[in-house]
Amino acid sequence: MTEPKLHFSRAEFASRLQATKAAIVSAGLDGLMVFKIEDMYWLTGLDTDGYYVFNCLYVGADGRIEYLTRRVDYANAVYSSIIENYRFWEERADTPRGAAIRAMLEDLRLKGKRIGVQLATLGMRADLYLEMTAALDGFCTLVDSSDLIGALRRVKSEAEIAHMRRAAGILEKMEKAALAMTRPGVFEGDILAELYAIVYRNDGDPSALRYPMGCGRAANNARYTTGRNTVGENDHVMYEIGCAYRHYHAAVYFIALTGPRPDPRHRRLHDICREALDAGEKVMRPGNTIGDIHAAVRRVYDKNDLGAMPFKSLGYNLGATFPPSWVDPPMIIEGEPTVLREGMVLFVHPAIRLEDQGLRMALGEQVVVRQNGVERITEAPRDLCICN
Repeated sequence: MTEPKLHFSRAEFASRLQATKAAIVSAGLDGLMVFKIEDMYWLTGLDTDGYYVFNCLYVGADGRIEYLTRRVDYANAVYSSIIENYRFWEERADTPRGAAIRAMLEDLRLKGKRIGVQLATLGMRADLYLEMTAALDGFCTLVDSSDLIGALRRVKSEAEIAHMRRAAGILEKMEKAALAMTRPGVFEGDILAELYAIVYRNDGDPSALRYPMGCGRAANNARYTTGRNTVGENDHVMYEIGCAYRHYHAAVYFIALTGPRPDPRHRRLHDICREALDAGEKVMRPGNTIGDIHAAVRRVYDKNDLGAMPFKSLGYNLGATFPPSWVDPPMIIEGEPTVLREGMVLFVHPAIRLEDQGLRMALGEQVVVRQNGVERITEAPRDLCICN
């Protein structure tokens, strides 16, 4: 049989399965039904976008893996993953997905057992949940285990971090191209076309997020919007851009200004963002919490009379993600109790938006938590970007 196209060693996948087995047993479960594609990819290498329709990966406390999917996704699974056992949902109006799940669990003799299930994922829509719970009523006990694998994925292996460094190398080329092209009269679509071309020319993947980028009024948008604009004089252009390598992401966030007379208020806001970013990274040490990062940034905001900023989230975990977003929980929000550990990777991005003045400034970069300080995977420009 042809070897699948894996992006990690067999030994690394075996280690991940062992950790998952231990977590299943520790949670008092007999097995786990995985519906989150990022967890499937981490555990088996499965690379597909078929999660938007239906698939389910069962992992037993004994380490047995069964993949229930549509026949159209079989080729992707064989091509990309270590999965050996397959079951198929026959797509007919009289064959609900819940019945296919029950048939799999019956064959595995799991009647009366405690089965973990992932609910907090796009792979588990409300209609599927209703089908599944109706089919399994009285058959087994379902336990919400949405974060069981996610908790294991938060600390990245050196092989995973190497993929993110590779993505960061591509992103550095994208950032340089963006700054070189940011000039009055340039169409945003031409800039975006060049950024995506750089990704593909360097064997990268487009980011899971359709990243926001815009000039003029669109620079204040926190989300992607359709309809490209043309960069103007004395403009500010927002770049929250990223790319992936083998689905592992790198991201950077900055504002570029055009001339001939940039608004001087941007310089003060840039200085505040730089101080806030440095303050957040200073507390990123094992043993502190993600909430501590948020508190450090907010202290800088408060000192500069920006305590009422509308941005409540100041970043998030970042790793291997699939569309529609590169955000991986937990978020950097007030009071977030997750304890930082060496090897965690976060995207920290203090941002300021003064809506009444039409001003936006932000600095964001991606760092690895290390014992003696952060390792920057990407670097936000510490000097104000003025593109003359």
